[in-house]
Amino acid sequence: VSMADCNNITTIGDAVFSGRKLLESVTMPGNYGSSAVTLDENTFAGCSNLKELVFNDFCGQVTYESYKIFSDITNDTFVVYGPAQNSSGNDIAQQRKDTRESKNANGNPVPYVYVENGTTYYEVKNGDYLLGLMPDSETTAVVKKCDFVEGTTLPTAGELKIPSNVGPYKITKLEEGCFSPTVKNDLQVIDIADDSLLEIGDSVFEECTNLKTLTTGNSVQSIGSNAFKGCTSLTKATLGENLTLLKDSAFEGCTSLTEITFEQPAQGTASFPLENIG
Repeated sequence: VSMADCNNITTIGDAVFSGRKLLESVTMPGNYGSSAVTLDENTFAGCSNLKELVFNDFCGQVTYESYKIFSDITNDTFVVYGPAQNSSGNDIAQQRKDTRESKNANGNPVPYVYVENGTTYYEVKNGDYLLGLMPDSETTAVVKKCDFVEGTTLPTAGELKIPSNVGPYKITKLEEGCFSPTVKNDLQVIDIADDSLLEIGDSVFEECTNLKTLTTGNSVQSIGSNAFKGCTSLTKATLGENLTLLKDSAFEGCTSLTEITFEQPAQGTASFPLENIG
């Protein structure tokens, strides 16, 4: 259903799409959300196969009940497309805020897709953190940025869990520079889900001086140069069974590191020079 050209429609009736199990796509009217509006919590009740909800890029003032509105959608590839900021450009879009708190019928976070400086990001809230992913193929994406949700009280518990999938994409890499300085300073525990990341990029966790423990999961194949350099509080690292490449100075300067466990001996041409461990 596309209402993109229906610029005269400024309100949407309660439960208007309710019960439409075969509905896959909804594009809202062009001017819907150019001023403050509220989308009824039952708008998509029973729309189990919905794949996408699209808002006009200039209409960022749509409020909805985040804990209810998408709770009947069983399709884990469902995403919301919309603007990065509100209509005035002085705050992030209201539907972007509300989507952060939303989950589908399976309890998975709903990604919000927006464009910023020419780059398309898939954003999801993960505890106190906001992950911004950039697709690099039809099925995979890399973590391009990670910061705290606005208003988060610091310090937090400092535990970051990297999920395996977000919407239609499998997360395969943490890119260099993806973590904000405040996140890096706060991190104490890193737990990467099994069957997810393939690569930890260069310097990703460099100088995370409060980091204490690391578990990479079973799918990480490569850890970049200086990836954990200067993590002076790191005491324990567990590296997954499929790790095949540990680049230069990956754990250099980890002066408290007393235990590093390889889940399985290196295979094939893989090598782990001691100087790369630290």
